[in-house]
Amino acid sequence: MTTTAETIGRRPRARRGFRARQEARNGWLFMAPFSILFIIVFLVPIIVSVKSAFFSQVPSGEGLYGGGELVDTFVGFDNLVAAASNDAFWSGMGRVVLYAAFQIPVMIIVALALALLLDSFLVRRPAFFRLSFFLPFAIPGVIAAMIWMYMYTPEVSPFMQFLPEGTNFMAPGTILASMANMTTWTYTGYNMLIFLAALQSIPRELYEAARLDGANGFQISMKIKVPMVRGAALLAELLDGPGLHAHDAHLQLNDGRTVPLGQRPGIRILAADGRHRRRPRRRLCTPAA
Repeated sequence: MTTTAETIGRRPRARRGFRARQEARNGWLFMAPFSILFIIVFLVPIIVSVKSAFFSQVPSGEGLYGGGELVDTFVGFDNLVAAASNDAFWSGMGRVVLYAAFQIPVMIIVALALALLLDSFLVRRPAFFRLSFFLPFAIPGVIAAMIWMYMYTPEVSPFMQFLPEGTNFMAPGTILASMANMTTWTYTGYNMLIFLAALQSIPRELYEAARLDGANGFQISMKIKVPMVRGAALLAELLDGPGLHAHDAHLQLNDGRTVPLGQRPGIRILAADGRHRRRPRRRLCTPAA
């Protein structure tokens, strides 16, 4: 009698264990395409980049001018020391920090303001405005950069004639602001959707309780909505890396030139005067014999 009861009790547990293993296996199968692509396009390039930092390509031949094929030679930290001792490297890092210091906060604040506006009862047809704000993100980056380049060029711009004479958005003193404007226009709608999704997940009972206590719409936004989207704000800040978003703008605003197909680009350095100087690709260091 007892043995029969124990046997019957084991069957549901065994069935639940089999179902759990099957669900786990199905989950891994669904994750496999993403995991494979993530490893290939994200983790592998990072590993290769870290490895390349400790190696340098040198000719395999001997003599004054070398010769032979290029081979990877371990040089330790010499490449990192050469980069850290280069003034142009720190000058470029300073411009990246300056770019991010005023571009990211402006974009986050504007995106949050638009999300709060769409989440309120002040806007009719929010779906239309939501799509309109997100549409710039759907435009390919290079095409958007070409459009802004057209608008920034004094000879062909449709609005430059209404600005004070001598206004030049491509000048060394304003080029960073011009690139920041392009990036803000492109990615504000994307960040707005992140904030809007976080706002719509807030329980509506909190708003009703606040209204019963006499809070108006502005107080609800500042005291309830904004504090509860801090996680979304952190996510948006992490996704808004300046080096990624400024690439397309830099590609087209770099004297209007792009690198032809099949040609290896040189290293472009933003000098202190704001002009781009092209430096040919070379070895950072030569290993000791």
